[in-house]
Amino acid sequence: MRHDQADGLRKKLKAMQDFTQAKTIAVISGKGGVGKSNITINFSLELVRQRNRVLVIDMDIGMGNIDILLGLHVERTIIDMFEEHLSIQEIIQHGPGIWIISQLVLD
Repeated sequence: MRHDQADGLRKKLKAMQDFTQAKTIAVISGKGGVGKSNITINFSLELVRQRNRVLVIDMDIGMGNIDILLGLHVERTIIDMFEEHLSIQEIIQHGPGIWIISQLVLD
């Protein structure tokens, strides 16, 4: 019987195809105060309602407020990940059905 060397690779590729790909959506504007955060939260909560997993990364420099709108107190940010060499799992904050990563904590 002849051994098919590529059989293991085919099985791994088949297993990888069974996973759902993550999708990325950016909510941006050239102007502040247009409702990006509110749209992001409401859209995220609707995706969760439809049984999707959602991670929101708030990258609004100096004015990030996703955590505030969700009533969360953020202790770790994406800045901490780089400065303190944390893993991404260590900076994720659990919110109401969604996960968030904040850009900045203002004291």
